[in-house]
Amino acid sequence: NLLWDIVPTESYPFSPENLLVFSTGLLHGTPVPGANRTAVNTFSPQTNLHSHSLMGGYFGPELKHAGYDKVVLRGKSPDLVYVWIDNDRVEIRDARHLWGKNTRETQLIIRQELNDKAQILCIGQAGENKVYPASIEHDLGVSASRRGGGLVMGDKNLKAIAVHGTKDINVAKPSQLHELCERILKRVGPWRERWDKNPGFELKLHLHQGGFGNFSDRVHPEVMDKVHHWESIGREFKKGMMRRVGCHNCGMMCRQ
Repeated sequence: NLLWDIVPTESYPFSPENLLVFSTGLLHGTPVPGANRTAVNTFSPQTNLHSHSLMGGYFGPELKHAGYDKVVLRGKSPDLVYVWIDNDRVEIRDARHLWGKNTRETQLIIRQELNDKAQILCIGQAGENKVYPASIEHDLGVSASRRGGGLVMGDKNLKAIAVHGTKDINVAKPSQLHELCERILKRVGPWRERWDKNPGFELKLHLHQGGFGNFSDRVHPEVMDKVHHWESIGREFKKGMMRRVGCHNCGMMCRQ
């Protein structure tokens, strides 16, 4: 709604008037399993239409603990900057020393500057140079990579957003919420067990329950042959896996 209400109709994606909006969810920061997705919304340079991309990780819950539901960016900085949000304190900091750094280097340097207490979103060289597939990266293997959010971030000369929050999240009926969370975890448990036994089950889950199966049991035999092939690869992959990692408050832990 902010995009439609605020951005003038004559604007284009690289206009300073275009918004770049990072949003949390209603359940971020609560015990609800898997409530961690950060939504990135803007007008896409790739399509000239509304762009909506999601990422997991820890940024959304951290932003919620800092006291914010959204970060809304408008305009364009003359030089490269990053935004630092520390509860009620918000700063725009010089980021010229981060030009040309990749996303892992950027996160490492900013954490060193902030005493390792921040969750960070950032762009790399692709975003800086407005390469169209540029993504916004967070943590390891977590990104918002659809429809040019990193491209808009680079156009605004914004290298990164770092956030640290220590505020409480108040829940109206904590005991009822706890009971609901327990029910959710019991339902997730069998899926997690299958995932643990074979990392290739992730592909099977997407194909069988998602785009091909439309959440039914009817999947084309050729698709299932590919699933079985990838499950065998997954079993070999697991032998070299060091450990599993996951997003905030998510027991599936689908990253390795």
